[in-house]
Amino acid sequence: MKSHPIPDDKSFLRRKLRKAIGAISGNSRKRRSRKIIRALVRTVEFKQARNIMTYIPISGEVDTRTVLLSARKGHKKIYVPKINSSRKTIAAIRISNPSLELKKGKYGILEPCGRHLSRLNPAKIDLVIVPGLGFDRSGGRLGRGAGYFDRFLKRTKKAKKIGLAFREQMRKKIPMESHDVFMDRVIAG
Repeated sequence: MKSHPIPDDKSFLRRKLRKAIGAISGNSRKRRSRKIIRALVRTVEFKQARNIMTYIPISGEVDTRTVLLSARKGHKKIYVPKINSSRKTIAAIRISNPSLELKKGKYGILEPCGRHLSRLNPAKIDLVIVPGLGFDRSGGRLGRGAGYFDRFLKRTKKAKKIGLAFREQMRKKIPMESHDVFMDRVIAG
């Protein structure tokens, strides 16, 4: 039987990273999230972007909710993922008022709700702010394992991809496979 070292490496690394992320206190996570977001909004990629897709944070992730405020001030359009679990894809859905337009979806992740959702073709997105369990300085990213974001990122043509991470999520080298998508930049704090 042939061994598959990369998936095994990824499974081990995911467990290790979840433990490291879980050890970050809530206060530290909030303070460091604000610092990471301040660095993000100062990037040329953020300043030049008109259509921005960002994730809505789940446990342990850098909190991106203040990105919405910065984007509004800059007259940018914000899109967030909506999961289609039967197709194993995500769509970019425009939001303007997260407190009214988001509810928990199938995986417990806040996502857009309602009948008349405004989707954007991924090729028209300028910037995607990407979650992950781990990153490296070369732009390698380790997600949660379902591949939703990698499949979506492959459909973005011109979008810059920026990963956000706490320093505990940074590794020397993330094991990457042919279907994995590299980040253009990783902001860690």
